Amino acid sequence: DLESTYEPALKGVKSVLCAPPYEKRWEDKFPAFVAACDRAHVKHFVKLSFYHARTNNDIFKDVPLVQAHAKCDRFLASFGIGYTILGATHLMSNPLMYQGRELRKDQTPAVFYGSTQGKKVNYVSPNDIADVAMHALLAPKNHFKKEYTLTGPEAIVDNDVAILLGKFLGKSIMYVDQPLHTFEDGEKMSGDPKWMVRDFVALEKIKATGAEEELVVS
Repeated sequence: DLESTYEPALKGVKSVLCAPPYEKRWEDKFPAFVAACDRAHVKHFVKLSFYHARTNNDIFKDVPLVQAHAKCDRFLASFGIGYTILGATHLMSNPLMYQGRELRKDQTPAVFYGSTQGKKVNYVSPNDIADVAMHALLAPKNHFKKEYTLTGPEAIVDNDVAILLGKFLGKSIMYVDQPLHTFEDGEKMSGDPKWMVRDFVALEKIKATGAEEELVVS
């Protein structure tokens, strides 16, 4: 029983950094964890989220992952515990995390797949998110009841991402931009669970709208 581990883990803890696990229905476990933090007298709860999770924009409402974060963000904000929410856009590490195995194979050029339709994306480094989280944790009173939107310094097309990945891996990498239905078919064949495939396809659809070409840092 996961909830039985909360109390001993939180004993003496005053600040919490919550990076929700990417697993099925993780959002259903979140309220119990926040409640356990409250019982343990945690003073500051820093949560990682997806940017625009609480927006009324229909583009983001269609993404299950975004809506899960929105549900949890609303709960946290209404609970009464001191909180800071860090809403980050797509992570720079995602291409390597989800396509890295194929990209590292001997095939040349390696192929990086997506469906961004030539639109730019605000990829952000996990290291930069960690820096912001550190500042929030070290000076909690300055960041109580604050929500920050974190994007990268420059919106770029995925063709440029392929070039950067190629420099990192020391090989030629080609970006192939697919129609969304083709990208979805490929994800369904990947062996990933259906809920994860829905997230990946919906997140790719966000990119194709061009909604991420706007740089917003707050």
